[in-house]
Amino acid sequence: MQTEIRRKRGRPPRLSHAEILEAAAEISIENLSMMALARRLRTTDAALYYYFPSREALLRALADKLTEEIEMPPLSPDWRHWMRDYAWRIKTALERHPGAAAFLNTGGPTGRKQLHMVETALGVMMRNGLSLHAARLVDSVVVNHVLAFVQRTDREAREKRLGKPDSAMRIMEEVREAGETALPLLQAGLTYDKPIDPDELFEFGLTALISGVAAAPPTLSRAPGI
Repeated sequence: MQTEIRRKRGRPPRLSHAEILEAAAEISIENLSMMALARRLRTTDAALYYYFPSREALLRALADKLTEEIEMPPLSPDWRHWMRDYAWRIKTALERHPGAAAFLNTGGPTGRKQLHMVETALGVMMRNGLSLHAARLVDSVVVNHVLAFVQRTDREAREKRLGKPDSAMRIMEEVREAGETALPLLQAGLTYDKPIDPDELFEFGLTALISGVAAAPPTLSRAPGI
């Protein structure tokens, strides 16, 4: 009985891992701190440390939670189609949580769910004829493309909130100021009168990566001993 009382005294009331992570997911990761999270939950940061010993531990748990939002594509006989679908699903999930891409880019895959995703991707490609070596290369370049792209859009959105000039619009203005004689090709590109659509840019880069690997020399798919 006394042990039970002591546990109740030591455990912060009305909190759980799930509730904390739900609240944390509502804060952009770039702004997530124990104090900010405590304010949202109307508790103290000391209470949060009972569940997560550090911000890093909280971020890792949150990364696992965000990964749960990513539904893996159905199996496909074409690994290129599957990887494209896979990349888009990751991008969509990360865009819902500003800052998540930056964290995953520095921390790498952590937690069983993320590791299972990598395992699944490798299996899909190997069943379609790629070696383990080639499959690892494809997974790495595709995921890095997604993370880098989402990080860029996160940064641009943050700069916009801070009132900083849009980089694409700034470049277009500089091209106009340079004149047609100095930069005729870039001037011709301005006839569209708008920057390239981000989704179009993402898809183009993704297609270039996947097509490039598919057209790579045969030695790429025959790593020694694999």
